[in-house]
Amino acid sequence: MAQPAEQILIATSPKPSLSPVERLSVGFIAGTLSRTLTSPLDVVKMLMQVSSRGGSAKDTIAQLWKEQGIAGFWRGNWAACIRLGPQSAIKFYAYEELEKRIGKGKPLVGIQRTVFGSLSGVISQVLTYPLDVIRTRITVYSGKYTGIFNCAFTMLKEEGFTSLFAGIVPTVMGVIPYEGAQFYAYGGLKQLYTTKIAPGKPISPWANCLIGAAAGMFSQTFSYPFDVIRKRMMLKDEKGKPIYSGMMQAFSTVYAKEGVAGLYRGVGLNLIKVVPFAALQFTILEETRRAFFKVRAAIDQKKVEEIKGKVAPKKK
Repeated sequence: MAQPAEQILIATSPKPSLSPVERLSVGFIAGTLSRTLTSPLDVVKMLMQVSSRGGSAKDTIAQLWKEQGIAGFWRGNWAACIRLGPQSAIKFYAYEELEKRIGKGKPLVGIQRTVFGSLSGVISQVLTYPLDVIRTRITVYSGKYTGIFNCAFTMLKEEGFTSLFAGIVPTVMGVIPYEGAQFYAYGGLKQLYTTKIAPGKPISPWANCLIGAAAGMFSQTFSYPFDVIRKRMMLKDEKGKPIYSGMMQAFSTVYAKEGVAGLYRGVGLNLIKVVPFAALQFTILEETRRAFFKVRAAIDQKKVEEIKGKVAPKKK
């Protein structure tokens, strides 16, 4: 039978889990760090997507360097981090909540990972989408806006509230297969690693890099055309009017003028960008989570020691 001191320790010892704020912080750190480290590739990719003149990645890089210097490769990164930080935090938090509440904390099967990944991706995208629109405007029209807030207020004043959600339909349609496929692949590869390759052992950072890269490459290739159309739908003509009237019109116009190549313009560079981004994002996510758990364990241990000191019988 447990002694009173042991009963107190069992009842008061915190459970080995992170708080909601800590879990959101883990996702935020993973999103901002991975985005900053891969910003140059993302900027070049975006410029290639929205340009109708064509040109190789080498030409785009040379032109960007000539016009803006090294700072141009991090143009819009602040706005991107403001979006990707919350988006990453919400996405991973939502996935964990779905896994815990619906999946009951048990290992998920493929269809569960796919559905939960799609849902968490949609939730995070809808809540942070205006920040992505602002980031794209600042990156493409660098001389028109002085900053994030100036861009937001200008768009609200000149184009209305709906302008902040321009292109959201193809985004959501792209997110559903992208995030579903990514979580399907990442979760499946993690299960394969922990059950077949290295059973009973924690996943190393290098293994996480490879698993994350493979998951990102798999999902991005499938959903890439939606990303191209989404960026095109955000553009305006010289009179400030949308160039495309809708998603289908954008798809048909790009396909008619540029063919399948237009829908996959920059995909090679994008895959080069996605591999390190996905690898970094999942690795930073897991390593940051481990660091938070270590800190939490140290705090919990200190609390246990304090309780032991309070309930331990005094020597006579």
